Amino acid sequence: MMITLANKFSLRPLLVYLGRGDFRLRLLVFIILMAISTVGMPELVKAAKHGVMVSPQRVIFEGRNRSAQIRVVNSSDQPCKFRVELVHIAMDATGRMREIKEPLAAQKNVEKMLRFSPRQISLKPKEAQTIRLMARRPAGVVDGEYRVHLSLVPVPPDPSSSDALEAEQVEKKTSVNIDMMIGVTLPVFIRFGDLAAGVTASNLVLHEGENPFVNLDLNRTGNCSVATDIELYLSSPAGGDETRVGRVSGAAVYYPALLRTVKIPLSVPAGFRFAGKRLKAVLKDHEDTNHPVFSSKIFAFRE
Repeated sequence: MMITLANKFSLRPLLVYLGRGDFRLRLLVFIILMAISTVGMPELVKAAKHGVMVSPQRVIFEGRNRSAQIRVVNSSDQPCKFRVELVHIAMDATGRMREIKEPLAAQKNVEKMLRFSPRQISLKPKEAQTIRLMARRPAGVVDGEYRVHLSLVPVPPDPSSSDALEAEQVEKKTSVNIDMMIGVTLPVFIRFGDLAAGVTASNLVLHEGENPFVNLDLNRTGNCSVATDIELYLSSPAGGDETRVGRVSGAAVYYPALLRTVKIPLSVPAGFRFAGKRLKAVLKDHEDTNHPVFSSKIFAFRE
């Protein structure tokens, strides 16, 4: 799942659904900054932060599986409305997403393979609704992976509605014009044929400081996209006990891209020295419920 700016990453007026008061304003600003800074890293952001929960975070059609459901829950205390549509998105080497205006013919054809309903949903506070999807294989479609993103685009309330009037009152009270609205986007994969993928780790770069983190390269292999859970374990040069100091869930590398760099925060005591230590990266299959290990690699820090 990915939190994006609505209208396919463009700005939209009126952020209505998150409430009122100075505390809510601070919360809105925090959410907006988080969404902007993490676009393209859907695994690190939860839609629940702005009152909407979506499950599952990705949909995969393969084998005989040709139907799926997405559950959308409005966990906020405000009504909300979304338009449901398909968008084509590419991922760059840093994991950031961008919409593709002219997708390749093979990817554009995925719109003919996928049906979904409803096309618009309206949710009262605490209400849930299901989006149903069905995939089919048109004649002439060759084996391979086809990908599209299902986007829930927030629909601003009618200017004459009570929601819009309430939003206007909130804006006047806070004297701040919030000119964007947050939406939710998740990938949908349709796979035909014998497809498989793996991933390895390389080029770990440590960034020490008050909030230490590492940048780690993920190298995809195989003939389809891959999603991996990354776990980082710290140990001494002699080995022995390992302590998990970092984790990222579901980091994806979309086919046909071969490389993605992921930023992973490290949980260590203040002032911790990495010199002379070892960091082991373990990559597990996110899509398999048993989470088998794709690969692992040890990186050593010099004294």
